[in-house]
Amino acid sequence: MATAVNPKVRYIPSGSLAKVQLKAAASKTWKQGEFGYMSSGQVTPAVTGAIPYCIFAETQAASTSANDLVWVYLLEEGCEIEIFCTNNGNDAAANNTNFPIGGLFDLYVASNIHYIDQNASTDDTFLVLKHASDYEAGKNAVTDSPGKLLARLMKVA
Repeated sequence: MATAVNPKVRYIPSGSLAKVQLKAAASKTWKQGEFGYMSSGQVTPAVTGAIPYCIFAETQAASTSANDLVWVYLLEEGCEIEIFCTNNGNDAAANNTNFPIGGLFDLYVASNIHYIDQNASTDDTFLVLKHASDYEAGKNAVTDSPGKLLARLMKVA
Protein backbone atom coordinates (compact mmCIF):
# COMPACT_ATOMS: atom_id res chain seq x y z
CA MET A 1 0.00 0.00 0.00
CA ALA A 2 1.28 3.42 -0.95
CA THR A 3 1.31 6.69 0.91
CA ALA A 4 -0.57 9.37 -1.01
CA VAL A 5 1.48 12.08 -2.70
CA ASN A 6 0.42 14.95 -4.93
CA PRO A 7 -0.79 14.25 -8.46
CA LYS A 8 1.64 13.78 -11.31
CA VAL A 9 0.96 14.85 -14.89
CA ARG A 10 1.48 11.82 -17.15
CA TYR A 11 0.29 13.16 -20.51
CA ILE A 12 0.04 16.69 -21.92
CA PRO A 13 -1.92 17.20 -25.16
CA SER A 14 0.31 20.04 -26.39
CA GLY A 15 3.53 18.25 -25.40
CA SER A 16 4.55 20.45 -22.48
CA LEU A 17 3.05 22.74 -19.86
CA ALA A 18 3.93 26.42 -19.92
CA LYS A 19 5.97 27.48 -16.90
CA VAL A 20 5.07 31.05 -15.91
CA GLN A 21 5.19 33.41 -12.96
CA LEU A 22 1.91 34.53 -11.42
CA LYS A 23 1.05 36.83 -8.55
CA ALA A 24 0.36 34.85 -5.38
CA ALA A 25 -2.34 35.48 -2.83
CA ALA A 26 -1.04 36.73 0.52
CA SER A 27 -0.32 34.48 3.51
CA LYS A 28 -0.24 31.18 1.58
CA THR A 29 2.10 28.20 1.63
CA TRP A 30 2.11 25.03 -0.48
CA LYS A 31 4.15 22.06 -1.57
CA GLN A 32 5.54 21.49 -5.03
CA GLY A 33 3.03 19.58 -7.13
CA GLU A 34 -0.11 20.96 -5.50
CA PHE A 35 -2.82 22.29 -7.76
CA GLY A 36 -3.47 26.02 -7.72
CA TYR A 37 -6.43 28.09 -8.83
CA MET A 38 -7.07 31.77 -9.43
CA SER A 39 -8.89 33.91 -6.89
CA SER A 40 -9.21 37.67 -7.37
CA GLY A 41 -6.47 37.59 -9.98
CA GLN A 42 -3.96 35.80 -7.75
CA VAL A 43 -2.91 32.17 -7.59
CA THR A 44 -3.65 30.27 -4.41
CA PRO A 45 -3.51 26.59 -3.41
CA ALA A 46 -6.58 24.72 -4.61
CA VAL A 47 -9.17 23.74 -2.03
CA THR A 48 -11.65 20.87 -2.02
CA GLY A 49 -14.04 21.31 -4.92
CA ALA A 50 -11.90 23.84 -6.79
CA ILE A 51 -11.20 23.40 -10.48
CA PRO A 52 -7.41 23.44 -10.96
CA TYR A 53 -5.71 26.09 -13.06
CA CYS A 54 -2.03 25.26 -12.51
CA ILE A 55 0.47 23.15 -10.59
CA PHE A 56 2.97 24.84 -8.29
CA ALA A 57 6.52 24.36 -9.59
CA GLU A 58 8.20 24.94 -6.21
CA THR A 59 7.45 24.52 -2.52
CA GLN A 60 6.49 27.74 -0.74
CA ALA A 61 7.41 27.15 2.93
CA ALA A 62 7.16 30.78 4.12
CA SER A 63 3.86 32.65 3.88
CA THR A 64 3.61 34.70 0.73
CA SER A 65 3.19 38.46 0.68
CA ALA A 66 0.52 39.97 -1.56
CA ASN A 67 1.64 40.02 -5.17
CA ASP A 68 4.76 37.84 -4.69
CA LEU A 69 5.58 36.22 -8.03
CA VAL A 70 5.68 32.41 -7.97
CA TRP A 71 6.42 29.77 -10.60
CA VAL A 72 3.61 27.52 -11.80
CA TYR A 73 2.88 25.17 -14.70
CA LEU A 74 -0.35 26.11 -16.48
CA LEU A 75 -2.64 23.11 -16.89
CA GLU A 76 -4.62 22.38 -20.02
CA GLU A 77 -7.79 20.40 -20.58
CA GLY A 78 -7.03 16.85 -21.58
CA CYS A 79 -3.97 16.45 -19.36
CA GLU A 80 -3.79 12.97 -17.87
CA ILE A 81 -3.10 13.02 -14.15
CA GLU A 82 -2.02 10.17 -11.88
CA ILE A 83 -3.83 10.84 -8.62
CA PHE A 84 -4.62 9.11 -5.33
CA CYS A 85 -8.18 8.33 -4.22
CA THR A 86 -10.32 9.41 -1.30
CA ASN A 87 -13.93 9.23 -0.22
CA ASN A 88 -14.54 12.55 1.51
CA GLY A 89 -11.19 12.40 3.32
CA ASN A 90 -11.05 8.65 3.93
CA ASP A 91 -8.65 6.48 1.93
CA ALA A 92 -10.45 4.74 -0.92
CA ALA A 93 -9.46 1.91 -3.25
CA ALA A 94 -9.24 2.59 -6.99
CA ASN A 95 -11.63 0.02 -8.42
CA ASN A 96 -14.74 -0.17 -10.61
CA THR A 97 -17.08 0.08 -7.63
CA ASN A 98 -15.57 3.27 -6.19
CA PHE A 99 -14.18 4.86 -9.36
CA PRO A 100 -15.69 3.29 -12.48
CA ILE A 101 -13.87 3.81 -15.76
CA GLY A 102 -15.58 6.78 -17.40
CA GLY A 103 -16.79 8.14 -14.06
CA LEU A 104 -16.49 11.87 -13.34
CA PHE A 105 -15.26 13.17 -9.97
CA ASP A 106 -13.94 16.29 -8.25
CA LEU A 107 -10.94 17.41 -6.22
CA TYR A 108 -10.43 16.83 -2.50
CA VAL A 109 -7.58 18.45 -0.55
CA ALA A 110 -6.21 17.42 2.85
CA SER A 111 -2.86 18.26 4.47
CA ASN A 112 -1.37 19.63 1.23
CA ILE A 113 -2.22 16.46 -0.72
CA HIS A 114 -4.68 16.59 -3.64
CA TYR A 115 -6.94 13.59 -4.35
CA ILE A 116 -9.78 12.53 -6.62
CA ASP A 117 -12.93 12.33 -4.45
CA GLN A 118 -15.36 9.43 -4.78
CA ASN A 119 -17.94 11.48 -2.86
CA ALA A 120 -18.01 14.53 -5.17
CA SER A 121 -18.95 15.00 -8.79
CA THR A 122 -20.55 18.45 -8.90
CA ASP A 123 -18.00 19.90 -11.34
CA ASP A 124 -16.94 16.69 -13.14
CA THR A 125 -13.31 17.79 -13.04
CA PHE A 126 -11.63 14.40 -13.54
CA LEU A 127 -12.63 11.56 -15.90
CA VAL A 128 -11.38 8.14 -14.71
CA LEU A 129 -9.32 6.42 -17.44
CA LYS A 130 -7.49 3.52 -15.74
CA HIS A 131 -6.86 2.07 -12.30
CA ALA A 132 -3.21 1.69 -11.26
CA SER A 133 -3.86 -2.00 -10.59
CA ASP A 134 -4.37 -2.33 -14.36
CA TYR A 135 -1.43 -0.30 -15.67
CA GLU A 136 1.06 -1.03 -12.83
CA ALA A 137 -0.20 -4.34 -11.50
CA GLY A 138 3.15 -5.26 -9.97
CA LYS A 139 3.13 -2.13 -7.77
CA ASN A 140 -0.60 -1.62 -7.16
CA ALA A 141 -3.39 -3.91 -6.03
CA VAL A 142 -7.14 -3.44 -6.49
CA THR A 143 -7.43 -3.36 -2.69
CA ASP A 144 -4.77 -0.67 -2.08
CA SER A 145 -6.21 2.12 0.02
CA PRO A 146 -5.55 4.80 -0.92
CA GLY A 147 -5.62 3.56 -4.45
CA LYS A 148 -4.20 5.39 -7.41
CA LEU A 149 -5.61 5.96 -10.88
CA LEU A 150 -5.14 7.81 -14.12
CA ALA A 151 -7.69 10.54 -14.85
CA ARG A 152 -8.18 13.13 -17.58
CA LEU A 153 -8.52 16.76 -16.50
CA MET A 154 -11.84 17.80 -18.05
CA LYS A 155 -11.84 21.44 -16.93
CA VAL A 156 -9.29 24.12 -16.21
CA ALA A 157 -10.51 27.18 -14.33
